[in-house]
Order: sequence, then structure tokens, then C-alpha cells
Amino acid sequence: MSSAETQGTGLSSADHSSTHHGPTYHDDAAGSADSADAAGPAAGSLGACDPADLAPICDEQEFTEILESIVADYAPGVFAVAQVYGDRSDGRVVAWGITFDDRVEVISVNGRRRMSLSAPEEALRVYSTHEHTTAHLVWVTPRATPSDDEDS
Repeated sequence: MSSAETQGTGLSSADHSSTHHGPTYHDDAAGSADSADAAGPAAGSLGACDPADLAPICDEQEFTEILESIVADYAPGVFAVAQVYGDRSDGRVVAWGITFDDRVEVISVNGRRRMSLSAPEEALRVYSTHEHTTAHLVWVTPRATPSDDEDS
């Protein structure tokens, strides 16, 4: 399934819901779901049809599980660019990055530098400019939610 299908109409995919038999929405006026930010119904293919005549594809709990599965499957990678001083004498986070299928976006913590790159490693050159400083990528791993902790 493409990210366009997921962002606009991922619930119709057999990968995530075998119970869906309703219509699939496409925003032909905008060209494709990729051409619009999929920030919500007004931004892309979900707003192309009035949902008042559509029945829910499943109950609320299952729908939430489907959405969570889609988010987990297509979540971008998130990383920090950390500067380390000397031989681990000190360190700090200087930028945050997010990976997409076709690019990487990096923004400094002070907001003064923004970069679109083709790979996360490209940010290391930008932040390894001082003689006694090295830059490292540190990938963010999701923290357990309280409900995850209760199951153990």
C-alpha cells in the first residue's frame, strides 16, 4: 500500500481491514493524495465525499486499532542530532530530524536552521564543524505507554 493510500484512505486496504466494503475516496481535483498535505479531511481525499450516507466500517474499538496499526506501519523515523564534546566530556541535542520516503527534514533546536536532505547522515557534516566536537545520530525509540506497562 502506498503512503498516499494510507494517508487518504488506508482503511479501505485489505492489509488493514478485511471488513470494509464501502467506497474508496480519491481527490481527483488535486491530482493525488500525495499532492495535498493529508492533515485532515479538508486537506485531501477524505473530504471528497459527504460521509453522512456512509455506515461505519466497524465498531469504535476496532477502528481505533486499525488507525493505530496504520500509524505504526507508516510512521516516519525520528532522530536527534547530538553533539559530543571531547571524549564524552559533555553532549547536547542540537537538531531533530524526521525521515520520509523521499527526503529527510532537519530543524535545529533553536529553529534558525532548517534542512531538507536526502539522508540523515548528511546532517552530521553540518553539526561536526568544531575541532573537539563530533555529531551523532540518535534514533528515537517509542516509550511504553501506561497501558503497555499494565499488561506486564
